[in-house]
Amino acid sequence: MCVFTLILASDLSVFGAPAENAAKDYSLYTDINLGNATDADFPAICAGKDNIYIIHMQEEQNGSLQVVITEFNTTSDALQNFTVGYVSTENITEETNAPCISAHGSTIYAAWVEKDGIRLAKIIDGAVVAETFLSGVAEYYHTPTIACYGNSAALAFLCGNLTTTNIVFATTNTSAGFDIEFVDNLPVSANAQRRVEVGYDIYGNTHIFISNLTGIEHYYISTATNSSTWTHEFIGEWDAVVSEVNARFINNIVYLSFMYSYTTGGDKIVNAVACAGILSASGAISGTQTILLSSVRTLPNENVYYNERAYAASSGTRTMFFAWTERDGNGNTTTKIAKFIDGEIVSVNEIPAGDMRGFVVIWNIVHIIGISDGAMHYQQFGVFREPVELAVVSAEARNITLAWSTNYDEDFAWYEVHYSSICNFTPSQATLSVIIFDNEQTLYQIDNLSLGVTYYFLLVVKFTNNESVHSNYVSYTTPEPVGSIGACVYNVSFDAFEINWTKIDCTKYEVHIAENPEFVNETVIPFENDTASTKIDNLECATTYFVFVRAYGRYGDTTDSEVIPVLTRPEILGVYTNVDEIRITWKPIGKLFFEKLEIYASENNTALFDLEYRVTTVFDPAISDFSIKFEDVNTTYYFGIILYNTYWLSQQSNVVSNTTELPQLPEVCLTKYEILNASALRVYWKPIVYPYFAKLEIHLSLTENFTPNEKTLCDVYYTLGNDNYVFYGLTPEVKYYVKIVVVDVFGQRCESNTMVVCITSSTNGVQPEPQIPFYLYGSLLLVFFVVSVLSALYARQTRRTKK
Repeated sequence: MCVFTLILASDLSVFGAPAENAAKDYSLYTDINLGNATDADFPAICAGKDNIYIIHMQEEQNGSLQVVITEFNTTSDALQNFTVGYVSTENITEETNAPCISAHGSTIYAAWVEKDGIRLAKIIDGAVVAETFLSGVAEYYHTPTIACYGNSAALAFLCGNLTTTNIVFATTNTSAGFDIEFVDNLPVSANAQRRVEVGYDIYGNTHIFISNLTGIEHYYISTATNSSTWTHEFIGEWDAVVSEVNARFINNIVYLSFMYSYTTGGDKIVNAVACAGILSASGAISGTQTILLSSVRTLPNENVYYNERAYAASSGTRTMFFAWTERDGNGNTTTKIAKFIDGEIVSVNEIPAGDMRGFVVIWNIVHIIGISDGAMHYQQFGVFREPVELAVVSAEARNITLAWSTNYDEDFAWYEVHYSSICNFTPSQATLSVIIFDNEQTLYQIDNLSLGVTYYFLLVVKFTNNESVHSNYVSYTTPEPVGSIGACVYNVSFDAFEINWTKIDCTKYEVHIAENPEFVNETVIPFENDTASTKIDNLECATTYFVFVRAYGRYGDTTDSEVIPVLTRPEILGVYTNVDEIRITWKPIGKLFFEKLEIYASENNTALFDLEYRVTTVFDPAISDFSIKFEDVNTTYYFGIILYNTYWLSQQSNVVSNTTELPQLPEVCLTKYEILNASALRVYWKPIVYPYFAKLEIHLSLTENFTPNEKTLCDVYYTLGNDNYVFYGLTPEVKYYVKIVVVDVFGQRCESNTMVVCITSSTNGVQPEPQIPFYLYGSLLLVFFVVSVLSALYARQTRRTKK
């Protein structure tokens, strides 16, 4: 019985294991020993969804064979084997050691030769769920091949006797075991090579490929397509086909691999070739071409170097791999793999595999089953990734165009363009510029690079299995940028300020100004490159502005000065005096960024804005006036305000002044008097309205033109509202002189007219105000008479002039 052993490299470097996410060549990095084997053993290999399946025979102690399927999970590296059948000693034939296998998802179909027929088994999850035995067709059976398409499987094999060979084709479904739909015998020459190939194309046609002998050392490959007649269609003819045909389908292309050899001039040339043809929907093959993969020239008296066994394996919908073994006369073997994309060969590489008996490719990993050192080995090789070359094809100032070689791998996912200012940087999300999903796009332009910087560029090719290939690094240094620029603001007034800046090498300048630091609704003023200052006017007073200068370089780059906040000066509009109170008004204050407003008043103009003269602080920008009361009158005061914003800027207003003045005294007038009795009378005056009233003095004297004093003072009123006063104890027939005096809070005195009063025996009741003297009436009459005479004379003279 064969002993099953697993060999995994503990030191992966021994087998050339690739680093994670690094590009892999065909170095071996997994080797599993499946047990003893001889050159007569021909195991088979196929791929499922995420698994590799290998069918092979293991000899038991009693000489019978155990049919074993080894399953390797490509996602978890889990390995297990299970037995699906036995072949007793009496049923073993030469062909028993060449089983075949095919998988669809997790369903496996396997077939092997026994003495009287071919056994076909269906396996799901390691257990045989259906089995049938095809027998009674011929005397012997060999070279079975099986293929899956959807839920169907097709089996083809050779059978016959010593003189004839037929091809038996059977189909089966997966719904209820095996349903042999038909068996068709296709006659083949008895000397035909011992290999047929069955497969499905994308149109659902079933193809059987046969290598056959047409004459002395002239072979052809024909195909029998699924139809009612199963007629042969010749694909091509070659000299001395010496190995089996192997076929794979990708889209509408069929790839055939086989060996042939011919001689020329006594030298024997041995070649491995692939033949590709285009499939039509009806299954016809046209446009075939032979592609030379390898040629060996063998001279006389040297070890014969010849080829044997060629296999094909597809990966995805565009990529095909061919593998073949070359052996010299000493028995040394060399395995080579050729890679095709869209029918074009892109690489040929040698891999350190043993005597290959089959291979498949999944996610660009080559899985090979072969015989080496008396044992059957399952090996994994990383598929060679084509290197990608990155170059700078054009560069101008801040823009660069990169170009790279096209990647044609079937599992291509995308390109990533990375760049950084760090030499030999590691690509990351921070360095990623773009992801390109089209493998044919090999140009990319990067714009708006910073000036004066050396950039390094790298292309990363990503694949669907998370592998990646890095290109070479390229670099580019952008021109030096425009220099830095400084600016300052000065001569700030109520509605303007001036700004100047350092002159640098540039194409133009721009002054940007706005009422917000984000420069929304900004005003932009352009200047030629020979200008270095300007005045910004027509501004609002007491408003915060923001300004900066931008210089434009010769490569479209710009440099900005620092943003400068500017606070225009507040402006006092007027000063209004009201005796001891002065009111000042100012223009509206900008509400944005307002912090406070300080009001100053002083008799000292030179030190007005000293803190000791600060009257109050206003925190509401909507207030636009303020009133101040003073104790001193007839005094000149100076006024100013200081405005602060939230940027710690402050501006002083203009200085205005005004003088506090004494109020105008009211009119004081005695109007009449009333005799109350022989010793008393009442004096009346006009009502007094005066806001600064302090007191009212009443004076009486025997002297006509007296000056009110303490001796003449009779009484004092301290409130308004009185309009008369009564004198008592007067002497009849004596003239008295009366005055009243109004005194205000500022000490101003206002005297009334002098009223003459007298109590006589004939006086009774109210006495009117004094009458105009008689002599004044005579004077008035004389004036009237003179005016009348002059008017009459003027009128008479006027009439004469008209006549």
